[in-house]
Amino acid sequence: MARARTDACRARRVDTVKTPDASRGLGVNTMAQADFAKALGDREEISITVTGRRTGRRVRFPVWFVVDGETMWLLPLHGSRTQWYRNVLAHPVITVSAGRQQLTARAKVRQEKRTVQRTVDQFRKKYTAALVARYYDHSDAVVEVPIRSDVPRGDRRPARRKRTGAAPRRRRMAARSASPRTTRTVRAAAPKRSRRRRA
Repeated sequence: MARARTDACRARRVDTVKTPDASRGLGVNTMAQADFAKALGDREEISITVTGRRTGRRVRFPVWFVVDGETMWLLPLHGSRTQWYRNVLAHPVITVSAGRQQLTARAKVRQEKRTVQRTVDQFRKKYTAALVARYYDHSDAVVEVPIRSDVPRGDRRPARRKRTGAAPRRRRMAARSASPRTTRTVRAAAPKRSRRRRA
């Protein structure tokens, strides 16, 4: 069971990976986000990849999570003292992996007491109060991760198409008439040498 497996590796780093700049993956389409939300399902554990605030290397951690609507909430093990939490403060772009599905998003740190308490209550409901009390020794901050696009599908404007036709043609003709004409020199063909037959 996932809960039993996490007992030995909750507070330590799992793997160090080298990946491209995570900020390039923010433009995830709606279909990919829907697949990621579906992959969460009844999953109890996911992994997050953050950028080290000192080394700049991408480091992966196993974490628990809860989903509320279109937002994922993460609860650091040791609150604001947790290492990956400090990395998110310096580099908020993280990559979340749920099985084979991945989502790169910009995380937001929240420290409001009501928000933290609501997240803790959701963790207790999902993982039981005993396990939350066992693993989480300090709760003064949470991390908010959007798992859906902020822009509705109907509000996205289609990209403009380049206009082709008479207007660009007129501009090209005007540019040609304004530029000085170049004269082309045609070389005359060299006369053929007459070959005399030897007697």
